[in-house]
Amino acid sequence: MGSGGSGMPLGVKPTGLPPGMSGMPPGMMPGMMANPNMPNMPPIVATVNAKKQRELYVGNLPTGLVTEPMLRQLFSMMIEACEGYDPAPGPPVLNAQIRTGGNSTSAFAFVEFRDEKISATVATFNGMELSGRHLKISHPNGYVEPPVPVETLQVPPELAAKFGLDSYGAMRRRDTPQEAFNDRKARELLLGDLSQFCRAFYHANQWEADVSLCLGQPLNAAGDALEIPGDALQMPAAEASDVARYAKGDRRGERGRRDGPGGAPRWGKVDTRDKCTKAQVTIVARVLGAQNGADLYVARYANCFRGRSEWNVHAEEFMLADPQLLALLRGGSDASGDRARILRLYMSYQPCHHSGGRLPEAKTPEDARKQLELAARRKDQGHPTSCSERLRAFYEAEMREHAISLELVVADLYKAMWTEDLMIERAPDDCVRSSAYCADAASARQGILLLVANAPGVTMRATDENDWAYLATLCDPAVAEAYETRGQRGSAFSRVHVELRAKLDGVLSTFLRSLRESPPR
Repeated sequence: MGSGGSGMPLGVKPTGLPPGMSGMPPGMMPGMMANPNMPNMPPIVATVNAKKQRELYVGNLPTGLVTEPMLRQLFSMMIEACEGYDPAPGPPVLNAQIRTGGNSTSAFAFVEFRDEKISATVATFNGMELSGRHLKISHPNGYVEPPVPVETLQVPPELAAKFGLDSYGAMRRRDTPQEAFNDRKARELLLGDLSQFCRAFYHANQWEADVSLCLGQPLNAAGDALEIPGDALQMPAAEASDVARYAKGDRRGERGRRDGPGGAPRWGKVDTRDKCTKAQVTIVARVLGAQNGADLYVARYANCFRGRSEWNVHAEEFMLADPQLLALLRGGSDASGDRARILRLYMSYQPCHHSGGRLPEAKTPEDARKQLELAARRKDQGHPTSCSERLRAFYEAEMREHAISLELVVADLYKAMWTEDLMIERAPDDCVRSSAYCADAASARQGILLLVANAPGVTMRATDENDWAYLATLCDPAVAEAYETRGQRGSAFSRVHVELRAKLDGVLSTFLRSLRESPPR
């Protein structure tokens, strides 16, 4: 992907094992043959850390509002209210250690419990509400899944209701299989909270489509547009009109805006330009099975920033090196024997094609010199990275012969819709960057065509309502619940947010269809 995003690749969530892993005799690795001349060796038993088996990670704690004694008391009270609790062996909570990270507004803790039964019970509290937040509760690194599931205490319905545990619906029922519950918990880790989901996918700053959208922007008093920032209501009418156009996504009035010191807008302290930057360029890979279209594997990958656009490691590169994904695509199956039929990639942007990166602004003579130098180099060589070429080669080498389709679902397009007229309108005096970006845009369009041309098994389309509904299930419970009430009063996904997102999806869909039907010559 071309945009500069940041962040290391994040966790993968397999829903099955690659071939040769399940039912394998102890001591054998996939692809190894048993030697009848070798004596049977006793199986190697992993060392189990007893403390890790009783300990839990508790995340998303509000900084400064929760202390270690409060945390011990909270979980003690909850466990003591559960059916089947025995106070004789001692207190249910042994220790709690809270840690914070820098200036973060959230903290996390490690809580040690008396025994594994209590720990397993508290693990089912994942998603409980505390001070308006949904806590993330899970086993820490070093935890070893026991061969037989640990029995848990019975949580009274009134306790579940008090802490919002019943908001999970069916996933919180006592008859939910532990495997399905663990699967749901793992999925929630992929896209995180509302802000993370917005930055990775939902956000839009598409001046080509005249759509500016961030889930962090509330509705105005009338409920028919996103909030105008700062003190716009106290401005002269002409300046307030300029702000209104900006808040609605119209950047054409930006050049006439009178900025204050440091470039801050004169209309107040809030700067919507940095409200949500979609800094995390992300791919969610989803392998669908041939039998009934069920998920065989779901994983998230993100760009890794290395200091310069040319040095970045793109999310596609991490995905192509994922051994579990490769095992499934190369004819492997999950535990049920199902095999891959579709690899669907949900992408922040389309794969780049020598089109990534930005040129610096020429604020000083030295900046101007660097800008010209980089522009000249890009004109002769282009950006060195093409994820379009890599993905097409990957499809030909790993997927075509197995009749596996590659579906690219894009939440936005990077540079592909930029034209010379739009460049001139946006920055009429910035000839250097306009020229470079027009060349990047042409390369981006070529990359899209390179992926889908003469490859019936490869498609690219814009996100739609079904895609957003699926991606919401990969977020924290609060996000999934908010999306279920999208368009309703009080939802984080207001009617205006949903309409703006649908508008951009429609523009992207029209552009992609037009590009396929009438490719540039």
